[in-house]
Amino acid sequence: MHINAVSTLEIRTMEETDERFEWRLRGYSARFAQAEGCIGFSVVKGENEPCLWILTGCWVTPSDMKNHFDSTSMKELIDFLVEKCTNLKFASFSADT
Repeated sequence: MHINAVSTLEIRTMEETDERFEWRLRGYSARFAQAEGCIGFSVVKGENEPCLWILTGCWVTPSDMKNHFDSTSMKELIDFLVEKCTNLKFASFSADT
């Protein structure tokens, strides 16, 4: 199985977050990892930037990644992050298939 698409979501909070915020992100990450076509999904807190979080997903196909972005869970995550007044930056990369 090869990685043919990668998605990233960079999250910058206005202030340092608590454990509940991290717990929520890790919960979403675990759900995303179960999505069809997901090879792996991770959430990483910025080592030198306590207000930075990066979610990364590796996908079998670009359409699997698109389905992830269109999912109810992703919409719930975005609503949660908007409520928390975060800055979001999305990026995606895919191989020609």
